[in-house]
Amino acid sequence: MAKKPQAPAKGKSTFTRILLLSLALAFVLMFLPTVLFVAVGMLPTVAAYIVDRNPDKYEWICVGGLNFAGCVPFLLRLWSGRHTVDAAAAMLTDVFTLMAVFGAAGLGWLLFMALPPMVGVFMQMKAQRRVANLKATQQRLIQTWGPEVGKTKP
Repeated sequence: MAKKPQAPAKGKSTFTRILLLSLALAFVLMFLPTVLFVAVGMLPTVAAYIVDRNPDKYEWICVGGLNFAGCVPFLLRLWSGRHTVDAAAAMLTDVFTLMAVFGAAGLGWLLFMALPPMVGVFMQMKAQRRVANLKATQQRLIQTWGPEVGKTKP
């Protein structure tokens, strides 16, 4: 007879949660300038996730990828220079930094809105070309084997 799998002890799961929460808190405090910059810089990605009605949630991936790409140069500047909260706040109050980060997210929105119709047109053109090729092949078969090949039986 098969044994039932045992549930993990409650004490271990609580300890694990407390340990992970403590490590996350230590990480946030250690890298507070980075966390602050990323939290503000990635707000368009959060907005894209919230407003996306599709159950697959593809919008935030498109916006988030370019949004993060817009954040990377400024994160590198933050990491290579002074890694302080003041430096991160100075970057976040710089209009050009915000324009670059949020502009990259805007490009992600544009890609998400523009690419699906373009792909649809491409797929439609490809299907029309395939139909034309199949009709040409059908005509060659009719010429080779006779008109009986093109008829369907009732």
